[in-house]
Amino acid sequence: MAFTLDVTRLGSIPEGPWTPYFQDLGYAADGVTNEFPWLGLRLVEWDEETREEVWSWDPFDHFTMDDYDLYGGVWWSAYFNGFFDWLHSNAFHFDEEEGVIYVSHRHLSRITKIDYETGEVLWNMGLPAEYNTGGNNICTDLRFSFQHNIQLLDDGTLLFFDNGNISPLVNDDEYPTTRIRRIRVIDNNHCETVWQFDLPELMFGSGMGSVQLLNNENYSIYTFSNGGEEPGDGQCDLLEVTPDKEIIWKASAGNNESAWYRSYKIPSIHPNAFSVIADNYQSLESDNGETLDAIELAGGAVNFSITNHSGYDHVYKYKFRDINSDWFEEVESEISISAYQTESLSFESIGTNEDSTNIILSIWPTRHLYSRKDLEFSVISNSILGDMNGDQNLNVLDIILLVNMSLGNSEIDLNGDMNNDGMINILDIVLLVNLILNS
Repeated sequence: MAFTLDVTRLGSIPEGPWTPYFQDLGYAADGVTNEFPWLGLRLVEWDEETREEVWSWDPFDHFTMDDYDLYGGVWWSAYFNGFFDWLHSNAFHFDEEEGVIYVSHRHLSRITKIDYETGEVLWNMGLPAEYNTGGNNICTDLRFSFQHNIQLLDDGTLLFFDNGNISPLVNDDEYPTTRIRRIRVIDNNHCETVWQFDLPELMFGSGMGSVQLLNNENYSIYTFSNGGEEPGDGQCDLLEVTPDKEIIWKASAGNNESAWYRSYKIPSIHPNAFSVIADNYQSLESDNGETLDAIELAGGAVNFSITNHSGYDHVYKYKFRDINSDWFEEVESEISISAYQTESLSFESIGTNEDSTNIILSIWPTRHLYSRKDLEFSVISNSILGDMNGDQNLNVLDIILLVNMSLGNSEIDLNGDMNNDGMINILDIVLLVNLILNS
């Protein structure tokens, strides 16, 4: 488990338009005196079972406090808040395959790649040096600012939500512009833009925001939005955009009181939904007129259809057992079922002279243990005593099969034990012949 924790150190208050306001509070505010709390966020990993801290990364050990925002209004916020929100780290992505972590530091307009093993900063991606947020950044031509929601895609590209708070300054934009950026970092040195989408002026999101690459290759985008005067131009807009940059779906909160952080399009609202159908399950009338709901044994087996009704692929564990006889062997295994697909489970009978038994099938998706189903069924045999080939008829073919069993030339089937003495021999053959001749 990984989280971010607050960590603070005293730093100076740089000179700027805010200087007299801080001096009125009694600070020197001279850009030199370490007198004001700077807030950073430490990355921490805990062991899920022991709750012990096993790894951490402190930005004060890896970043210089000479890098900070001067143009995005963070120092004005510091005046009112009583601390300087130095980094405002708002997203991280762990790449297990390469063993690295990508972290978004919003107030530095910086994305950092960290070696998980050593904690070393492999690169910082951000603005050119003249904006005071780092003198050795890569990909300075991108000129993103105050970004959110950094993520590594399967093809190795980075996708993130560029809020663009200071885009008029760093990009010469006519108005603050939010962009969706998908980039590829080449040789840990420079970047190639794979896809970019500039949101309309009224959809500029000064805070929050997210982007998600969908299975259909479209992009689901959420922006806090700037609002507007027309109906439906309120805050919080959700969009679906094609790779050709066509907006094919849009929804808005429709008022200026809404504030969401991120949005995600999910395959289905019930990720644990699945069903179990027993094949050949039917209602039978007994000799005394009572109705029995049971599975009728067909072809020497009971079969089940398991349907995954969710939009997620799942692995299901299952246990199958016969609770009061020896018709079936106990089975414990698992089965993978793709989204909205059906798979079958079949359990072969090992033979019995009894008319019925009861079985229990327990099954559950491994990621949703609370959805376990424990299903008990009655199973009845539909076989005819002496019907060795299961064709529902008694004839010379059954006699031949029974002779082979008595001679040891084939596997014993207790359905041929006509006198119920636990053996297959000449007595059973005689009884079967008589039964056929007299039928």
